[in-house]
Amino acid sequence: MNAKQIWKAERVPSIRSSEEIEACIVSVRLAEYNHGRQCGAAAIRRQLSEYGVRPMPSTSKINRILAVKAMTNGRIGEYQRTYYEGRVK
Repeated sequence: MNAKQIWKAERVPSIRSSEEIEACIVSVRLAEYNHGRQCGAAAIRRQLSEYGVRPMPSTSKINRILAVKAMTNGRIGEYQRTYYEGRVK
């Protein structure tokens, strides 16, 4: 389920849980990244505003969520280390 589906279910803005807001932030981030568009906290906040998300998270809160989910600096998740003959590459 993507962010648009989550928030389009109800046209009237309503209060959502922090888990739902987190899921929506991650979904918007991945969608924008995959389409080659701006996917920073400000862009994500604009998208959430278009969907009518309430309460609206601040850009710093969005940045913290992205950092915890390892989705910063062009990343879309945590990288797994590959080991070759005892060395990390």
